Amino acid sequence: MVMSIGLDFKKDINLWAIGDFHCGNAGFEEDKLRAIIERIKKDKKAVVVLMGDYGEFINPKDERFDMDSLSPKYNTVEKQYVAVKNILEPIKDKIAGMLMGNHDYRIKKDFGMDIPRLLSTDFNVPYFGNVGILRLGVGKAKYIVLALHGGGKATTIGGQINSIKKYSEALERKPDVCLVGHYHRIDVIIDPKLTDTFETIAKYLAITGSFFNTYRGWFDNYANRRFYPPLPIGCVMFELKKDGKIQDHKIIL
Repeated sequence: MVMSIGLDFKKDINLWAIGDFHCGNAGFEEDKLRAIIERIKKDKKAVVVLMGDYGEFINPKDERFDMDSLSPKYNTVEKQYVAVKNILEPIKDKIAGMLMGNHDYRIKKDFGMDIPRLLSTDFNVPYFGNVGILRLGVGKAKYIVLALHGGGKATTIGGQINSIKKYSEALERKPDVCLVGHYHRIDVIIDPKLTDTFETIAKYLAITGSFFNTYRGWFDNYANRRFYPPLPIGCVMFELKKDGKIQDHKIIL
């Protein structure tokens, strides 16, 4: 499933992209996610895109399953769903849309439970599915934002950036901001383009972070078993201004 939506705003907006919570894994940084939710709640300009992988959703059918990696507090799919719903409840009116992540897809494939669709129905917000395109009017400025969870096993910075660049070039008009989750890194790359009058226009490629700490509490998990590098906890936010200017922010906790 893919979806394109249009939204119009009279004033500048702050576009927050948050995802990869992995609620249910012992490495889930719940307090830090709640801190970000509180910041968004207080941000009167906030517009939110949810990037997928809300719960861990790894089950015994999955080769990554390991009882030792589960959080005792959220050790079932139902508990993970309820927790994520309660955490997001304070900002539901700011959500522009929700994506499906690979963990979300796995539980759908194995058991027919489309968790992001259930959440979007509960919150009455658009469900993007695999790919979302936002056509945003901010004052007289027009922005295109491409959002997708992403995939693949690229573990190097270069490989991940190449993947995002490939995604961003699939559209007829290169998006002003391309948001990709999955890799857990927090990064923003400027990929400038030229107009037919040789003006330089900044285009942004963003990896949107996570709330999954690979080495939290010495718990075993599929990431530290492969000795993946430690990554920061947090998200990205873009100021989209009515004069056409964009300012990127990395929110690291």
